[in-house]
Amino acid sequence: MEIEYVGEILSDGNLSIYPDIRKQFCVGEKVKVRLRRKVSKKTMELSPQAKELIRLFEEAPDRGGYYGHEITREFIHEREDIF
Repeated sequence: MEIEYVGEILSDGNLSIYPDIRKQFCVGEKVKVRLRRKVSKKTMELSPQAKELIRLFEEAPDRGGYYGHEITREFIHEREDIF
C-alpha cells in the first residue's frame, strides 16, 4: 500500500497525519516515510520557454488547432526562434 499526502511538521517535532490514514495502521507498525518540501505554487515561476510550450500544447490541433494553421514541419521550424 502506498499513500501520499501533505503533512506538517509540528512544533513538538512530530509529523501530522490525517485520522483516516492513521486508522489504516496499527500502533507500533513499521512504515517507510519519504519527506520533501512542498513548493508553494506562488513561489514557482515558469520560464518564458515553459510558458510558450504550455501555450503550444493548449493550442494543439486535437484541441482545436493552432489558430487555424496546419501543423507541418515547416510551420514548426518557423517557430524555432521562441526556444
